[in-house]
Amino acid sequence: SMTASKERMQKFLTDGQIDRVFRRRDEASDGDASDAATEISLDKLLEIGSGSTSLSSGCYCAVIDVLMNQTEKPFTVAMDEFNCYYDHGHYTHMDFDPTAYTFMPLNKITIFKPFLEAMGLYPSVAGTNIVDESEGDTLMKWGSVIVAISDSKAVKTEFDNALVASARA
Repeated sequence: SMTASKERMQKFLTDGQIDRVFRRRDEASDGDASDAATEISLDKLLEIGSGSTSLSSGCYCAVIDVLMNQTEKPFTVAMDEFNCYYDHGHYTHMDFDPTAYTFMPLNKITIFKPFLEAMGLYPSVAGTNIVDESEGDTLMKWGSVIVAISDSKAVKTEFDNALVASARA
């Protein structure tokens, strides 16, 4: 199975958080030390992250980073009603805006960030038109992102048109 190294996890987790991840892995293994001391399987990393609010974001980011930077196994991400995220902001967070009145741009939300960067399609401010901010290099080495847009939701036509135009560019 694919693994994440401590070095790769350091991009997203502190040393203390990485120690907690490996302790939880070792506690769950009941003494079976089949994994290397510096690597953890992606499945186990997701399992540990899903059980901890303080580790979840970093574990998820580490797994996605491994998947997007490997050439061993292709993978596909599919998102439906993709245009619904672009009509206006949906999410606020006090770390982004202490007043929680400004919506977070999609490229600041952990779950979307790596895929939006790979596609180069996101507004810089939630609720603004789509701009192609890619630098030409896709960050995904062997994978794909498939998105569908929907007219069944109340999304401004200008956002749909900007999204499609940016994707074609």
